[in-house]
Amino acid sequence: MKYFTKKAGISTIILHHIDRSSFFLFEKLIRKLDDELGFIRPNDLDLFFRGEKIIHGKKLLLTFDDGFESNYYLAKEILDPLDIKGLFFVNPNFSKLTKKFEQKKFMKNNFLFKDNNRNNLENINNPEILPMSFSNMRKLINSGHTIGSHTLNHKRLSKLKSNKELFSEIVGSKRILENKLLCEINHFAFPFGDIDSISIQGMEMAKKYYKYIYSGIRGLNTINVKKYAIRRESLNISNNMNYNLLLSNNAISFKDRKARIKLDNLTIH
Repeated sequence: MKYFTKKAGISTIILHHIDRSSFFLFEKLIRKLDDELGFIRPNDLDLFFRGEKIIHGKKLLLTFDDGFESNYYLAKEILDPLDIKGLFFVNPNFSKLTKKFEQKKFMKNNFLFKDNNRNNLENINNPEILPMSFSNMRKLINSGHTIGSHTLNHKRLSKLKSNKELFSEIVGSKRILENKLLCEINHFAFPFGDIDSISIQGMEMAKKYYKYIYSGIRGLNTINVKKYAIRRESLNISNNMNYNLLLSNNAISFKDRKARIKLDNLTIH
């Protein structure tokens, strides 16, 4: 018997950095999810929202946030052999840093780690937590994966005071990525992703420059969901397998019902 009940739509899941010692857990989870539901590719999302691809039952879209080097190796060693393609949201100003002290400073100032097994300091000092290079991003694209913008510096956009800074974070990141990767960047994910991190001003600006906008608000993406209000389910590889399976199946998305309404309202201003 299958683990999931299949309601039609796309469940988009988020992962972040994963230590190499946990790669086997990632592969175990991905294989289970692929068996139970199956994955679509980022390009399929475009077809889905244009009404050109019918989703029968529930499918999964795999995304990674923050642009960690480990994500590249997960794709190369696990996803590619399984023919599963992901969407990688990156911060260009993190990606360009080559010195460890600069990387630590960036993470301390801009990332809020939520790993159940580590506090912030331990995460920052983890030698495996490194930024993905632009070269590795190009290799991902050549392998059929997709790169998206996660702003320039992973700032909480709702806290920014000036339109100039907002423009730099949202549009500047897109321009740098397009220049470095020589491809159009159509996908944007708000850092942190909760409703309090998404402002009207940020949403309006992102809508002008991107085709698809992603939150961290839980919920199933049906054909009726706005392409500027894509919901995502955050997973943690240290979670119990069954709990990650439940999250992937939108089992606790009811908790974000009010946030989804607010998110949808932000897209119509």
